[in-house]
Amino acid sequence: MKTIYLLVCPLIFLISCGGGGSNGSPKSFYGGIWQFTGTKVIDDCNGPNSPIPNTFTTTVTINQNGENVVVDSENGATTYVGTTNDKDGFSAEQNSSGVGATSGLICTNSTAYVFEDASDGEANAAYVIVTICGSKQCTVAFKGTATRIS
Repeated sequence: MKTIYLLVCPLIFLISCGGGGSNGSPKSFYGGIWQFTGTKVIDDCNGPNSPIPNTFTTTVTINQNGENVVVDSENGATTYVGTTNDKDGFSAEQNSSGVGATSGLICTNSTAYVFEDASDGEANAAYVIVTICGSKQCTVAFKGTATRIS
């Protein structure tokens, strides 16, 4: 969990430049169905011939109860849990672990969504994946926009 925060903090700086959003209050409601489209800005896992595409688009369902936020993936297979932030948005993460397919090491995979300036239905957003296997860590991140579609 500490690793994802170390990555999310720089990404908050990364996404805070650019359009979208308004000066919503901390009581803004972000629930609904959102479409995220991002461009890959970090991929230190795979090198120049990365099999991970340069763009990523997905639809997520966001539920909110006060400051608590739950993000469900498009197919409902992954649930991210988080809270609102002071940037008119929220961050939500999901952590899992297992044995690495090729390394045999215990690997931890942390994924997160970060939305900012979201109260008007259009957010600066990022989707981040951090994988740690043994002493090795790598990151894939997408930066873009999310739009509430219902």
